[in-house]
Amino acid sequence: MNPKAVKILLNVFSFYTDKGFQPKGSKDFLFAKAEGLMFDNIQMTHDEGIAWLMKERETVSKQKVTDLFMASLSTRRLDFRSGLSAFAIAQYFPDHKLDNKDDWGNYCRICGDHSYELHQVRELNLYNYKRFSAGGYESMHNSPDALAFYLDQTNRLTHSKPEKSDIVVWNDIKSILLKSRQYKSANDIEKAIGQIKAFKSNKEERRALLETLSLCGIIETAEHKGYFNEFIPQIKRERRPSGASPNQWCYPILWWKSEDYINEAALDYWLGEY
Repeated sequence: MNPKAVKILLNVFSFYTDKGFQPKGSKDFLFAKAEGLMFDNIQMTHDEGIAWLMKERETVSKQKVTDLFMASLSTRRLDFRSGLSAFAIAQYFPDHKLDNKDDWGNYCRICGDHSYELHQVRELNLYNYKRFSAGGYESMHNSPDALAFYLDQTNRLTHSKPEKSDIVVWNDIKSILLKSRQYKSANDIEKAIGQIKAFKSNKEERRALLETLSLCGIIETAEHKGYFNEFIPQIKRERRPSGASPNQWCYPILWWKSEDYINEAALDYWLGEY
């Protein structure tokens, strides 16, 4: 992985103007593009994104995404960490046509894709930015092409196995999860994980890690499930009512409280072998 190209990607917003993404003539963009880290925007409909996702889903394995996730913990290879959440969402993702009737306007009621005739630009660099800046799935993008991109990039990675140093970090994280009843909120869990000396991370990375575990169904509630056993349609991903205290976590961890504990069956399914 070329450090210069990563640095250029992490500065992606410098390529934006009031007219949107404008990389034309930039040597930095062309360099990062040649290194496979930045991309031209693409035009893709909802249904084309579904087809891409179905294709990528067939070629990536649970073993690879969990191994890469674990191998990221001591190395801080955030791009290794990002495939697990996308895989969890994609495993039961339904093959469907755009459904944006009734009061859903330009959003698909099933997957949440923001797609209509004049809005087909897919900004792959924003997806990749999240992979390398935090190691999580870009929850503000609920589109099938985003999931397909994450899986495509995971497919391109060499299958790396976790080392003993990764397992040491994971055991410390798991210990905190198993004691989660003593924490009032996800914010408290994030702070506790921040005290693990061997886990080099910042707040954004720790939040992305916990959101990944939540999307896997490990940190969920009885009423607001993750994607462990089924796909959760957009219309069932309930947000907090307006007027509630600010909460920037993604679904479903934003609903989590200490009494919800964790889903140990999901923990064992995804990461039990480590």
